[in-house]
Amino acid sequence: MYEFIERKPNYYIFLDVDGTLWCEYYLSELVVDAETRKLIELDADDPLAGYENIKLSSESIEAVNTLIRSLKKKFDVKLVITSRRRNNLLKCINYLKVNGLEFDDTIFCTKSGMTPRGIKILDFLNFMGENQKVPRLRKNWLMSLLYKFSKNDFENYVVIDDDEKSIKGFIPSKRFIEVDGIKSSLTKRQVERYLKKNNIPLIEKQQPTLE
Repeated sequence: MYEFIERKPNYYIFLDVDGTLWCEYYLSELVVDAETRKLIELDADDPLAGYENIKLSSESIEAVNTLIRSLKKKFDVKLVITSRRRNNLLKCINYLKVNGLEFDDTIFCTKSGMTPRGIKILDFLNFMGENQKVPRLRKNWLMSLLYKFSKNDFENYVVIDDDEKSIKGFIPSKRFIEVDGIKSSLTKRQVERYLKKNNIPLIEKQQPTLE
C-alpha cells in the first residue's frame, strides 16, 4: 500500500543582513573602544571588510527564527540572501548561524549586479518557476518598469530589507517588512504583525522543560 505525502507549498524569505539584523544605533553601542572601531572600518577594496566581526542583534535573529518557525508549519520555507554578503555565500551562512540563525535547509541567494533589488527578487521567483505571469526582462531600466504593471499572483514570499527605494514599486507593500536601519533593526513585533496580517499562526520558541 502506497502512502502519499502532501507536498507543502514553497514560501520564500528574502533577507538582507546589514542594516536589518543590526542598525546604526546598535552599531554605535558596540563601538566602545578603538580596537572594536578598527574592526568595522570600511575598506575601499572590500566594502564588507570587518563587518564579519559585528555580533548581530539577538532580537533581530530571534525575529527571523520566529518567522521561519511559524511559516514551516504550513510551508516549505526557502531562505534567500539578498545582501551584498551573498558574494561569499558559505561565509555568510556560517556568519548567520554563528549568530543564532536556526535554519538547516538549503539557502539561496539572488544575483549580483546593478539591477534594483526588487527586480532581482522577481527574477529569482521567475527562475524558480513561481512567478509565471511576470515577464522575464532584459537588464534594461526602461523595460524594468514593466514589472510595476505586471500581474503577479504569487504571494508566498516576504522581503526583509532596509532599502525601500530598491524594493517599493516592484514588491507589494504587504510582502515587504521595512526595517529602519538607523534607529532599529528587525523586531519580533514586526514579524508578529506580518504573520497576523497574513493569517499565519505565530509559533513561539519552545522553552526547555525541567525534568
